[in-house]
Amino acid sequence: MPDDLVGWLSLGGLLLVLALGALFLASPRLGFAMTKHQPDGLPHVMVPRYLFMALMIALSLVLQDVFVTATVFAGLAIIGFYDAVVYWLLKGNPWPHLAAGVAAGAVAGLAFAKGMSA
Repeated sequence: MPDDLVGWLSLGGLLLVLALGALFLASPRLGFAMTKHQPDGLPHVMVPRYLFMALMIALSLVLQDVFVTATVFAGLAIIGFYDAVVYWLLKGNPWPHLAAGVAAGAVAGLAFAKGMSA
């Protein structure tokens, strides 16, 4: 358990993000209503999400910690695979997202394996 304010705030942030993810998974309409998001704004709100992904990759490069790199790229793989499923179900083109998921998963696996062998 956390032992300071930053830890407790981080845990609170984690629980909030998990709850919002579960809400949108269970009922996207309710998720949009409760968070006041607007579907028309989705293309624009994607910008900071991609910038955040880039920041996380840059951070893993700066820290040069294979477990941080593995974690970042595992998260990116999850996003890629999830998006591929969404597009598949919507009869769209899942392949770019699937390829991104596979590529990110490969980096995560390589980084984790490197860390375990060190």
